[in-house]
Amino acid sequence: MSTHHSDPDIEQAWTDARAALANMLRPWVIDHKVDEIAKAYVDGLELRGWRPPLGQPHDVIAAARARRQQETP
Repeated sequence: MSTHHSDPDIEQAWTDARAALANMLRPWVIDHKVDEIAKAYVDGLELRGWRPPLGQPHDVIAAARARRQQETP
């Protein structure tokens, strides 16, 4: 049960997440079930509010993360 997004970048990020998970599962899961399992898992993440990363973080966010890492002992 996937939510369809009006933003094509978000929709593509979900598609990429499903494909990446399917590729990781492929060596251990029967071929005809790989895509079904990957879709179910990623859809479950989506329903719980997780969002896939969309490209590189903005400079402000990257700077804040770097500063926080330097402050952490």
